[in-house]
Amino acid sequence: FKVTFTVPSGATILWSPANSLMWDTASSASIVNPVTTSGGTISMGSDSVTSRVASTLVGSVRNSTTAGNLQFQWAQAVAVASDTTVRVDSYLMIFRQ
Repeated sequence: FKVTFTVPSGATILWSPANSLMWDTASSASIVNPVTTSGGTISMGSDSVTSRVASTLVGSVRNSTTAGNLQFQWAQAVAVASDTTVRVDSYLMIFRQ
């Protein structure tokens, strides 16, 4: 599972898994540095067909003078026999300060 956020030109972004851990393709935990660029990706999860991994991502965006959208993008990181599935009740929670 590969995820990224994109922001408008001039905006700043900082995000990572909530506890700074991610699950790699061997289903082992490793520490990940926060992403600080628009479109910077993190791959997480397992290539195992039976594996289910839950993740919480946290971050902040500070917009500049350029209007635009915060976009969340995801894709299957590695081609395997079964498709990546985003489960029922998955959601994004956004707060404006």
